[in-house]
This record gives sequence, C-alpha cells and structure tokens, in this order.
Amino acid sequence: MLLVEARRRRLLAGREDPESGARPADEAAVAAPRADTSKVIVGEEDAFIEDEPVMHAFSRSTDVGRPQSQLGGLHCYRPLATVTLARLAWSGVIDHAVLHEAIACAPLQAQGRAEHLIRSAAAPSLRTAPLREPSLFVRLGDDDVEVLERALESATADIGGRLASAALLPEALIGAPAGASYAASQALASYRSASLVSAWREILGATSLAEVARDRDSAAVRLLSTLRALLGEA
Repeated sequence: MLLVEARRRRLLAGREDPESGARPADEAAVAAPRADTSKVIVGEEDAFIEDEPVMHAFSRSTDVGRPQSQLGGLHCYRPLATVTLARLAWSGVIDHAVLHEAIACAPLQAQGRAEHLIRSAAAPSLRTAPLREPSLFVRLGDDDVEVLERALESATADIGGRLASAALLPEALIGAPAGASYAASQALASYRSASLVSAWREILGATSLAEVARDRDSAAVRLLSTLRALLGEA
C-alpha cells in the first residue's frame, strides 16, 4: 500500500465545509485574481517543487516500463512487490549488506556486456523488464559498466561483491504515482551515492573515514523510513 500517495490524496481532497462555508482549494484558485506571470521573479530556492516527479527514463504514460530510445546503457530493475525489509532491525546498527540484498536491482540482458557484474551481483540477470508495475530502477551508463568491469576483474571477491552491490542499488522508483516516486527516488539516490563512495574507497585502498560511514548510515535511516511507509511495513 502506497501510504505516501494516500496521504497526498487526502491533503489534496479539499471539500467544502457546509458549516464554515469554506470553498475547495480549486474553486478558490479559480476565483482568485491571476498574477501577471511576466513580472514574477523565481528564486533559486523555488527551482524544485515537491509535486514534480524526478525525471527518469520512464513515465506513467502508456509507455510505462519502456526506456527512451536515446538512453542506452544497462537498465536494472527490482519489482517493488519483491522488496521486504523484514530482516532489518528497527533500531541499532544498520546491516548494509542485508539492506543491499533487499533492494538491489538485477541487470536486464547483461550477458556479454557485464559478465563480472553479473557474477558479483546477488540478483540474477533479467530477461524481460517488469513492465507496468512499480519497480526500483537504476541505469548504468556504458562508461559506468566499463569502469565497473575493470575494477571487478582485479578486485577480491568480497570487495568486488560490495562494489557490485552498491552499483546495482536503485536510484529511482518507477511505475508508481508521482508523489510516491518522488519521495522514494530522493531517498534511494542519496543512499546509493553514499554507498558507492564507501565501496569505491575500499576498492582504491583508501582508509575508512568516520564521516563516510555516518553519511551512509544517515542516508540508510531516511531510506528505511521511506520504504517502510511505501511498503506498509511501518
């Protein structure tokens, strides 16, 4: 159950109160005088509006689940129906390995293109995309795949597995209502970025930093809260 979208619909369902005589928001907007848009100055902080979904390779049109022709690379999916956070504790230390396993995407038709990534990934490669259903999604560019393949070729199994797992973390929720997709995509992208920083530092032999660990933990807390609401596991 997408609780985020349900809350959004309730907030937007402005009904007239017969006792107060208040009008619905949409009627009030019609009655209100229109401002001259040519004189409106938009500040930088107004550039992002919460109701606007993040643009990805997919939309909720009749072509849901079909990548745009100009976007190549390796497309990876995880149907939302297969995601559960039941194995993750509600408090204490976050088990990032378990979290990765719960949400990591599977590459679509990756044979011959990302062999090392397939071997290191927990989820098997997909033959068909999960069309017309809410799914977690990430697209790896051709350059990303090439760099990952080179790194995984020389990495140990443990370190390479953590890098592959981080690379296959989703950056967006597609095929879902706009409000839910926006909220989830923000949290997913933040956690994926923090996880990749940690994984690449390990690949390069850099010393571990408490700041990197804190950033990843913080992003994980936000992601878990968002996903549990979306999945109805809150």
